[in-house]
Amino acid sequence: MGYNVPTYDTDNMSFGPGIVRIGAVGATPTTDVGAIDADQGITVEVQQSMGEVRQGNPAMKILGFAQTQGAKLSFNGIEWDYDRLAEGLGTATTSADASVETVVFGGDPTPTEYALQVEHQMAQSGHTAYFDMWAMIPEGGMSLVLNQDVHAFPNAWEAVYKTTNWAGASLAVGARLWRQRRLIA
Repeated sequence: MGYNVPTYDTDNMSFGPGIVRIGAVGATPTTDVGAIDADQGITVEVQQSMGEVRQGNPAMKILGFAQTQGAKLSFNGIEWDYDRLAEGLGTATTSADASVETVVFGGDPTPTEYALQVEHQMAQSGHTAYFDMWAMIPEGGMSLVLNQDVHAFPNAWEAVYKTTNWAGASLAVGARLWRQRRLIA
């Protein structure tokens, strides 16, 4: 028997990437963004900076409170999909005919908001985990490196405060950026 082995449940362990879906704000996203760089995976980041009040001598914390909150979703797409590229830039537009696809960018200061969802099948338990991002805007630009590796299209999204979910139901205070849920198989 080993030393210092904690109590654990392998059904709560998971590995591997997931599927990212994108769509219009106000509806459950259904469009798969396509292949994602498996080595980089998908990153869901919850951001919070805390403020504090200290009193006394020596000063001791008597109160902590959130000053800023946010959420971020990032991944590297690996398909030359101009619709996904335009969405990832937030202010780009696309056009296509029988022989040419085009994406154009520049001059529009108002990024489009999108709903994003990450779905992850948990191999050990068969459960499905979801990250539901009510509304997000792209974080900024993009750098595309043309080299010997598979080309990657970086995507970084930041959550936007919303008061309703995709079904139009009111969101409680504390639930207005995103939701994480796990469906038990």
